[in-house]
Amino acid sequence: MRSKKLFTVFLALAGMFLFAVPSVYAFNDVKATAVYADLQDPNTDAVIIDVRTVDEHNGFTPPWSSNPGVIDTNGAYNGTPKWRVNGKTHLPISIPWWIDQNTSFSNTAPDNPTEVRNIINGLLDRGVINFNTKLYFLCRTAIRSHDMAGWVEGQTFTGGGGGGGVFANIYDIDDPSDGTFNNTGGMYEWDASVLPTSTQPKYMGTSWSGFTYTPPQVFATYDGGTTFKVSILEPTSSSHFNEPAVTRVSLQIFDNGNKGSEVAFSLTDTVAGTLWTDYTFNASSVTAPFDIPNNTTWTWRALAANGDAGRGLANNALGVTDISPTDARDASVLRNGVVVDVRTWEEHQGCEDTGWTPFTYNCSSTAANARSPIWTD
Repeated sequence: MRSKKLFTVFLALAGMFLFAVPSVYAFNDVKATAVYADLQDPNTDAVIIDVRTVDEHNGFTPPWSSNPGVIDTNGAYNGTPKWRVNGKTHLPISIPWWIDQNTSFSNTAPDNPTEVRNIINGLLDRGVINFNTKLYFLCRTAIRSHDMAGWVEGQTFTGGGGGGGVFANIYDIDDPSDGTFNNTGGMYEWDASVLPTSTQPKYMGTSWSGFTYTPPQVFATYDGGTTFKVSILEPTSSSHFNEPAVTRVSLQIFDNGNKGSEVAFSLTDTVAGTLWTDYTFNASSVTAPFDIPNNTTWTWRALAANGDAGRGLANNALGVTDISPTDARDASVLRNGVVVDVRTWEEHQGCEDTGWTPFTYNCSSTAANARSPIWTD
């Protein structure tokens, strides 16, 4: 276990797809269902690394497609995996294999190997991963993830201190049971419509309202004393999609993970446009002091947001507990909770949202999303 306690608002580690299969490789292909089970085990140190482009990671078609920057409506690709451990939701880490171009399949190195190396070294330096962490690589169909697995396997990394090192546990998300490499792994395999018996969840951003952006990639460590260090990872954007700038980084404390409040924040992306942006929050600071309770009933979370429409809810969605509609109804019936409807007034009155920017409505719709919850207590 790491000496520093790691708090990740969302571990975005997702991606490996390969096209040309080497005759011999040491990394292992693994089923998506097995990966999902492993990720949920609190005793397993494992992450997904998403090697799709920034566009795809955020729910858009690839930058080389006929309609770059448009929402990808193919259910097998749209969205990104998510999983829960100890009540917290985690997302893959995005490390793009390609950025703007559909690089030749014979190319077995990423478009920007320097950036890929700096991301991995940065993850090691911040304690997000170590050389024994299970790295599950994922892309759309297991082409790029396969290449990334092979590339990472052949590299020595210097992050984490103590000289160089190599990863011991590298995997490609591509079901090995058929014994062939047939471009049906990755998100295609993860998707529930492809695997009807699967219960593997996906994070869809806010695509229902025209925005599919996933939250910023936030990692936070606590030194065990008074200092929290928060890091934001912002990979290079493609020419079709620019990651919105982070304008607020928030450190929050929660009582038993239920009720919480913000204790410190920053309103500035201090190094806008850089790969890593680091913030330090210190309880003994003159400008922003806060108390650290001397017990174990409190949890800490770091969140990042910006002012773009739809981003705030998407960012904070990973800092709350996901529950089913049935659980929400039951809590309301017992008066242990309330349902807060954040839709527009027209939607609340029974109109279906049929357009975005500007909103348009169909107020005679009988669609399931054009109504409001009701319960009796």
